[in-house]
Amino acid sequence: DNLEKALSVSDDDPNACFKRASIRFAQKLFAEAIAKSDECIAAGGANPLPNLYGIKAYSYEKLNDTLNAKKFFEEFLAKQVPSKIGAGDYRTYATTLLRFAGNEQLAGLNIDKAVALDTLEADKIADLKIMATTYKAQNNLLEAANWFNKILYVKKDFSISDLYNAGYNYYRAKSYDSSMVVFNKYNTKFPADMFGIYMIAKNIAASKDSTMTKGEGAAAYLKAIEVGEKAVDKTKVKDYLIGAYTYMMQYSFNIKKDQAAAISYIDKALLLDPADAQSLKNKDFVTKNSPVAPSRPATTTRPGAKPVVKPTTKATPVVPVKKPAVPVKKK
Repeated sequence: DNLEKALSVSDDDPNACFKRASIRFAQKLFAEAIAKSDECIAAGGANPLPNLYGIKAYSYEKLNDTLNAKKFFEEFLAKQVPSKIGAGDYRTYATTLLRFAGNEQLAGLNIDKAVALDTLEADKIADLKIMATTYKAQNNLLEAANWFNKILYVKKDFSISDLYNAGYNYYRAKSYDSSMVVFNKYNTKFPADMFGIYMIAKNIAASKDSTMTKGEGAAAYLKAIEVGEKAVDKTKVKDYLIGAYTYMMQYSFNIKKDQAAAISYIDKALLLDPADAQSLKNKDFVTKNSPVAPSRPATTTRPGAKPVVKPTTKATPVVPVKKPAVPVKKK
């Protein structure tokens, strides 16, 4: 009541009109806030207060009228002095844009502006995740990885989960160099965790040594094996060790023509999982066939893997193992 009395004294003051519209918004009377804002804009002549367009934008957003929300956010941002636009304004405009297909790039630009203005690390991360999760839901893995990767530059103590989200999405998008950069950070911060160096090996094998003939993939997988075999709880690294052993089995058989070494690696895989059907098939094949006398392709090692082929001149590239399980998310 006292506020209304004070405002009535200055009915011709544009700020008083704006405050009345603001009160309606604060009371969650969004339709009334829009109507009052329209009155204020009409009374303001050629230069109404820019914040009135902001009240309309936020009110329409609360009413789930995204088309009008988008329209008045654009008017507000065009009319308001940039120094008076806050992180929340850019953020809300971005989330409104994302409700319309094809606006992801513009939404991203506004999220970047919000991040630049945010003062809390948690708010910056929340902003970046808006775009990362949007692109991930669209299966746009490269853009999802790019936005997850931005988190690594604003979060002082990034976690395994943060590194995984960026690095593994880069890997799935076949952006191997970018993936390796992330997993090198992973390996530096968590050197005892096999997953980081295992993913480095997968990236090297995919990008630099897809035919296995250079030996770079094998060297990387041997480093991964060294870390994995030191793990106290092998159940946590079983999938990755089996993947690495399988790659080395394929490399030994296809490239080095070393049947004994191939058998030794598949035996290590079977020690981890004696009932694994694919490892048993691989054991049967490398035991019964000579690597220097190809007869037929070996069975694949995991769903999606290419067959092991005993070549006469050049090895067929082999994908070592099924897509690795999601690592345990640590803080």
